[in-house]
Amino acid sequence: MMGTLRALDAPPPPDPKTMEWTMKQAAYIHPVFDIENTEASWIIATLDDSSMTTPGFYLNIDKSQVEDRLARKLTFRVKEISWLAVLAKVADALDAEIRISPGKFTLVPREDEEATGSKKRIRD
Repeated sequence: MMGTLRALDAPPPPDPKTMEWTMKQAAYIHPVFDIENTEASWIIATLDDSSMTTPGFYLNIDKSQVEDRLARKLTFRVKEISWLAVLAKVADALDAEIRISPGKFTLVPREDEEATGSKKRIRD
């Protein structure tokens, strides 16, 4: 008699990548995040990994516009921090903004307000 080979049930497909879905995944809380003198590129690679979001549901980080800043180093130890809060710490260290679209976070260099003239004046 031959044995029976059974396959494991495949996980269900991910929800459609909507803004609501994206923010829900980004709110996933990680129990501890301990970083000491670590390059931003490594932290982003960790965030890109599924270990900080719901297993099987991935978020993408586009860092192409801040590649020249990824060697900057960060140190912090926090408990109960969301995926998005870690990304925000990295963005601050890189002098970058975070632009959010379904399933994707893009790091964009902050613009110099004086150079662009984008600072708005408040009228009396």
